[in-house]
Amino acid sequence: SSRIYLVRTRAAGHLPRENPSLGFFDGVALQALVGGEKVWFCGWDESVAMGYLPARLQGGPALSIPDGRVTEMPVLPPESEASGLEVEGELKGDGTLEAEVTVVVKGEAEAAWRARASFTEERMRQQFAALAQRLHPFAVVLEWKAENLGDPTAPLEIRYKVRVPGFATALDKRLVSFRVPGVEYSAWGLLGKRKLPLFFDRADRVFHRVRLRLPKGVKAHLPPARRNVGDAALAGYSLEYRLEGDVLVFEDALERRALVVSAADYPEYKKVMSMGARVARELVLLERQAKEGGTEKPK
Repeated sequence: SSRIYLVRTRAAGHLPRENPSLGFFDGVALQALVGGEKVWFCGWDESVAMGYLPARLQGGPALSIPDGRVTEMPVLPPESEASGLEVEGELKGDGTLEAEVTVVVKGEAEAAWRARASFTEERMRQQFAALAQRLHPFAVVLEWKAENLGDPTAPLEIRYKVRVPGFATALDKRLVSFRVPGVEYSAWGLLGKRKLPLFFDRADRVFHRVRLRLPKGVKAHLPPARRNVGDAALAGYSLEYRLEGDVLVFEDALERRALVVSAADYPEYKKVMSMGARVARELVLLERQAKEGGTEKPK
């Protein structure tokens, strides 16, 4: 079974109750039962993946066809609007990082990538160069891959390999430091307090999964290993640093769960966003371990 909904986007405001008209609606969505699960289809936009309800239609008033019932469109959970990086790399003894990066996107971010299906190879190369620069200013793209952009029924494959000379910075003869690659949260725009609420068009989630093999002969000094702040209904940030042998593992997730942050809730929201910004500036320290007769240099 399936059902069509005429939707008034949330940005257009409440549905007028006087003088009803189909002209009040500015979007269409189809909900179908597929394998026992209710799935959304918005086929007029080729960049929208099957099963996804665009953010502009979420939470808005809707008219169900054919029964004429006025209802409200659902707001999808943060994991439906996700963007993240999975980094698998090795830090060399000279401070160079070599890594493979996988870009994971869902929702609006996925639609934005699929809209690049018509890009020329040169323009796509520039896109990956810009991505690598966000990873680190010294990053050089060695190769890249972007597949299934034009087929919303197939999963995206977006990945690239980079070399980053000077990724780790020597502090003295024994210590070097670096930041976890790709973590770029910012405190820009955060105020001491607010008198008016904040409004967002969707809930979303940003995450990182990083695995870096460290040079031999070093001891890693990590920031606080686990942190979890936030409110279940508002926003939250969690992270974990750990060592698995000579591999540094970093995993985190920042979720904005509410579409409206009231002035009263703003301090809690600010605490979550500030934590992410603080983590983006944290340093991992590596200490070269001395052997009898001198100091061993990482290989």
